[in-house]
Amino acid sequence: MIQDWIKRQSISGGKDDFMAKTIKQIADELGISKQAVFKRIDNLGLRSKLTKIDNQLMVEKEQENMIKSAFSEKQPSTKPSTKPSTKPSTSLQLETVNDAVVDVLLNQSEMLKNELKIKNKQIEELNKRLEENQKLLDQQQKLHAMAEQKIQLLEHREPTATETENTSEQINILKEQLDREKKEQLNEIEMLKNELEKEKNKGFFSRLFSK
Repeated sequence: MIQDWIKRQSISGGKDDFMAKTIKQIADELGISKQAVFKRIDNLGLRSKLTKIDNQLMVEKEQENMIKSAFSEKQPSTKPSTKPSTKPSTSLQLETVNDAVVDVLLNQSEMLKNELKIKNKQIEELNKRLEENQKLLDQQQKLHAMAEQKIQLLEHREPTATETENTSEQINILKEQLDREKKEQLNEIEMLKNELEKEKNKGFFSRLFSK
């Protein structure tokens, strides 16, 4: 029995021999498997030197020290590393890049849709302004025609004594005012037409990015 062998070793060999341990005890102390301990024992050539009691191999103190020293030393690993590589594979890299590109394109597509809505609204507003100014111009042209008729009547009518001094000056002032208002309105309409034409002629992307 193991206990009897330990007693015999204690009596014949002294205190250190009494410290003999099983393979499992050493494995537990090192926090490794029994197979790892057996492998190191084989590497050190100690298996044939171990004492076997009740089908268990007993490791004496000196042998234990050799085994533990072998584990404490840094041994070059002959096994290929099982640690996963931190560098992603080419396929994984491509998949990641593709996902990123898709996300960017989706975001840009949504942004372009919103920008297009804004630009279309701006074009609608320009059209409304153009229509309003065209109507205003038509009204002013009618008023201008009426004023021209009035001026012609004043020019051909025989002025009274009190009107003679001021009639000519008033006619000139009225003409200048009508001409100036008509010119300003025509300029504004022309500007709106040009702006609207530019917006309509712009390409899709240039329309979106040239705010």
